[in-house]
Amino acid sequence: MIELPWYPWSNEYREDDWFLALTMGQRWAWVALLSRANETAWSIPDHLLRVTDVTARVIQCDESDLRVLIESAKSAKKLIQQPDGDWLVVAGDKYRQQKQKREAADRQQKHRDAALRITDVTKSNSTPHHTTPHHKTEKESTLSHICENDEKVKIENAVAQWNLFAERAGLPIVNVEMLLKNKTRVSHASARLEQFSMTDMIAAIQNSPHHMGKNDSGWKISWDWIMSSKTKMEALMDKHLTTGKGKRSLVRE
Repeated sequence: MIELPWYPWSNEYREDDWFLALTMGQRWAWVALLSRANETAWSIPDHLLRVTDVTARVIQCDESDLRVLIESAKSAKKLIQQPDGDWLVVAGDKYRQQKQKREAADRQQKHRDAALRITDVTKSNSTPHHTTPHHKTEKESTLSHICENDEKVKIENAVAQWNLFAERAGLPIVNVEMLLKNKTRVSHASARLEQFSMTDMIAAIQNSPHHMGKNDSGWKISWDWIMSSKTKMEALMDKHLTTGKGKRSLVRE
């Protein structure tokens, strides 16, 4: 097979049956397309694949090889048409890694947006104002009988902070609505957040490789684990929560 050491994704095609079945001219056309796509976020405008004589001149390959290559790549799902009509080039591992990064960034942005909305609600609740009577929805009524509004906001803020950390660290995230419907989980969260700040708990966890999954079983810490027991969390923080001048106070003021 042709060697293409200057392309970081070229080696994976050594075992790609689809690529190996192409002629040398078609392989070159595919490499030329990949080079073009690499400059445009792995997307190729639809008209470039339809006007093959122009495209062949631009990427400097044989037009007949390019036409055969395009149809073969579409059939093999190496070219996938997007809703806007353009074609996404599936460049193996590099494509999958970029897609995963985009999806992770989208999830983190959603968590940040949720945290901002919660902050806005907190500010609104702390500002005296007169409003007309509000009839609670069924959902609001269900949540309000479990915890008072201030307690609910405190837990929502803590969950938003945890989810941002958990997303980056590969730990389980928390569904805040499900949490607020469970009296036991609400009780545990309220008690722990009175004793420790979420910031300090996260800092202690980050300093403990064992709790981040570096152990024989692969176990990782979770929200319910840190909220379920004062003794366990206090021991974790006593061991792993430190600053340049020594340990912080474990009990919140």
